[in-house]
Amino acid sequence: MAVHRSGTAAWALAAVAVASLLAVVGPSAHGSVSAPSFVAPALVGGCAGATESDPFHGTLTVEGGSVPANATAGVPLGYAYWLNQSIVEQPGDRILASSCVEENGTVSTGANGSFAVAITLPGASCSRGVGGASFCTVSSGPYRATVPTPTTAPPTGYALGRQVNGSSVALSWVDELARLVVSPGGSIEVAAGAPRAFAAVGTMGNGTPSPLRPTFSWWLNGTGWNLTAPGAASGAATVVAPAASAVAPLVVVASAVVDGVVLATPAVTVNLTSIPTELEYAELNRTSIDVGEPVLVSVAAVGAPGYSYRATVDPGLSAAPVDASCATAPTNGTDDVDCTARVTYATAGTADPSVEVTNGYSPVAATMAAVTVAPGPELAATPAAPVGYAGSPVAISLAPIDGTGTGPFTGACLASGAGPTTCAPDAGPTWTFEPTYADPGSYLARAWALDATGANASLSVRVTVVAPLSVAPPWPTENATAGAPLALVSQVAGGALPARFWWNASDVVGTVDTGSLTADGPLALTFVPSTAGEVGLTLTVVDRLGTVVEASTTLVVAVPAATELRAVTLPPPGPVVVGTGATVAWQAFTVSGTPAATFSADAEIALTGPNGTADAGWVNASGFGPLPPLGGGAFQVPVGAWQDGALAVTVTFARSGAMQVALAGASLPTRLPPLAVEVAPDDARLVLSAPDVVDAGLRTNATLWRVADRFGDAVPGAAVIVETATAGAEADRIARAFSTSAGGSAVWVNWSDPGPGAATVTIVDAAGEVLLGPLAVPALPAGPGGLSPVLALALALPAGLVGAAVAATVRRRRRDPDDDPEAALARLAEGRSEVVALVRRRGPSTVGELERSWEDGRAPPDLADWIGALVSDGTLGAIVGSDGVARFALAPGPVGRPRVDVDAAAFDDGLARRAAATEDERAPPD
Repeated sequence: MAVHRSGTAAWALAAVAVASLLAVVGPSAHGSVSAPSFVAPALVGGCAGATESDPFHGTLTVEGGSVPANATAGVPLGYAYWLNQSIVEQPGDRILASSCVEENGTVSTGANGSFAVAITLPGASCSRGVGGASFCTVSSGPYRATVPTPTTAPPTGYALGRQVNGSSVALSWVDELARLVVSPGGSIEVAAGAPRAFAAVGTMGNGTPSPLRPTFSWWLNGTGWNLTAPGAASGAATVVAPAASAVAPLVVVASAVVDGVVLATPAVTVNLTSIPTELEYAELNRTSIDVGEPVLVSVAAVGAPGYSYRATVDPGLSAAPVDASCATAPTNGTDDVDCTARVTYATAGTADPSVEVTNGYSPVAATMAAVTVAPGPELAATPAAPVGYAGSPVAISLAPIDGTGTGPFTGACLASGAGPTTCAPDAGPTWTFEPTYADPGSYLARAWALDATGANASLSVRVTVVAPLSVAPPWPTENATAGAPLALVSQVAGGALPARFWWNASDVVGTVDTGSLTADGPLALTFVPSTAGEVGLTLTVVDRLGTVVEASTTLVVAVPAATELRAVTLPPPGPVVVGTGATVAWQAFTVSGTPAATFSADAEIALTGPNGTADAGWVNASGFGPLPPLGGGAFQVPVGAWQDGALAVTVTFARSGAMQVALAGASLPTRLPPLAVEVAPDDARLVLSAPDVVDAGLRTNATLWRVADRFGDAVPGAAVIVETATAGAEADRIARAFSTSAGGSAVWVNWSDPGPGAATVTIVDAAGEVLLGPLAVPALPAGPGGLSPVLALALALPAGLVGAAVAATVRRRRRDPDDDPEAALARLAEGRSEVVALVRRRGPSTVGELERSWEDGRAPPDLADWIGALVSDGTLGAIVGSDGVARFALAPGPVGRPRVDVDAAAFDDGLARRAAATEDERAPPD
């Protein structure tokens, strides 16, 4: 073994330091010296670790391939090791420097490839320095020896392999492509139609992956198989098996070229077998079911091992597919597959179920037996919500709903909810149960029945149990009175509500009241008896189970008491003519405001006039006749004068004025105010009396008469008509009565012959009754001495306010002596015509109203003359109103010949003579 050494940089530095030191101290006087007898300790910077003995031995071998065995002999191996070298000063053994020095060596393998490494330490060397000191170089070690490695390249296609175990080293030349491994290998069963992935790896002679990138060649021989390899450099391929059972070999070879030398592996063969999935059976546990009932599906199949199997059941009848639960077990190179599933149907009909089993690549399907699906059994209860009475059987009938369930049924049961369960084992199709419930309440009964498939139909029935219906007799809350509302109360309890009720009374045609009840409790009625006496009242109640209960009572109805008396017929609002009856009536009422038809009582009717004076009259009661007078204007009202609780009388007054009619009596329920009646005099039927004759000529007359109606009442404003008849014409003139200071009334009855011939004068009232006459008026004697026309006109003027107004106006309008008589006459005729037209348009008017209504707004000064002329000839009449003002209007009846000559002096002279002949009320109107 040859060894060589080489120093390190550290050792060179130490040598430089030592050389410098020797230069200082000088050489030794004795030359070289022997090495010291000790080994100096290592300094910092020396080799670390423990020293090693001869470290390595081993062999070089060949792994794989065809390299000859002698290729392992004489192979040079290189290695390295390290020595610790120190410089020591002597004497004193002082270490001056220390360093770790690398040493290299080689060794060659023997004939059988064996080798061993031996390391020899160099000896110490010393030199003497200046001053007699010696410096020695001392080595120790070796340290950290490296594994021997061939210094020559391995054979072509081989790589160096090295393993170290302590000091033992195994070196080898390893074939880089010794063989081929295909996974999976051997004999492979593949599911029909399934792909199978294969991987090929080239390995070295020691079994590790080859560092080369070999080319892979794939061959497949078999009908229906398919091989897919990504490329020649790929060690992966995919094989797809045919759908049917088949066998094929898969062959793989790998090769590589290294330095022009082809390396190839032996061919690897994989035997492939395609195994399809086969169905052994698919069965149903039953083929007749109800909707919602499960059907168990059992499926058995055989297929290739190593796959996950699943089965899907299509139930048919529009039901959703169902995934079965599958389990596999290996048997003789295949897998046995067993699957189960539960199928239900939501609709009735005939189903054609089918199943498919697959491992994802090789499916197998089959159609199973048809399944008849009937609607699930359903029960109905009649009635749906039973109602019954406590202590009595409650009938509940059960029956399957048509078209549900598979017959025949095997029976039905009912758990009443308040007692034992009762069953009826017959096949039905209806079952009737009659449970009895002791107490009222709400009970939940449960019923069920089984059909031929064993399907259970159940039903909950809510049973309402009520107390038997009872109705208490109606009880009045107070005494019954005819015409008065009466409250009656009955108590209704139990029964199946709602219930209907009817009230009936013996004095009422038809039903008094009807309605419905929704709860137990009092039932009230407000009843108004129509007649007094005994009245039968009946309450009938019918609940919804049809139970009828009736209760009745007899009412003793009393006559209603009157609590109020009212005047129901009042006197007319306008005046009543004296002697004409005024109807008044009073009615008795009960507290409820209804007429008290049975009321009657003794009473009095009093007639009074102004200031409470008793006045004459008489009273007749309707249906009774005249009431007996009691004197002083009072009349007795007997009990018999009342008719149906009402008193109707006709009161006739014998005088005029503001009158009162009062009804009073101790037995009357109400104190009544008197009724006011305005009584007017009868101014159509007059009576003349106490004549005061002022002028009693043969052809003229002026007489003041007392005038009253037939009852002696003053009649101011009443008219008497003076009818004058001559051989050629008739004329009527109206004379108005006026009030006297004594409270009476009077009227001037004046007349004169309208012509020279004989005439008759008749005085009548407005009713046409003759008051005076007819009076004969002789003809005018021949020759002078006749009645002055002016005086005749004056006597013909109406008395009182009318005559005074006209006379006063005439006096204010004195005729001018210089007036032309013809012009005055024409003006008079025109003025009279205009006054008549104006009165016809306006109606009754005062002198002032006529003046203001003139066409141009300014009345002529002769207006009063014209009015006087029209009044004097009867064309106009005067009406005195309640204000005492005279209003002129067209007089009814024929108009006599007009008198147009007015001698003012003669008119004034006549007035003076009349005033001298009379006093106060006898004076003619001014």
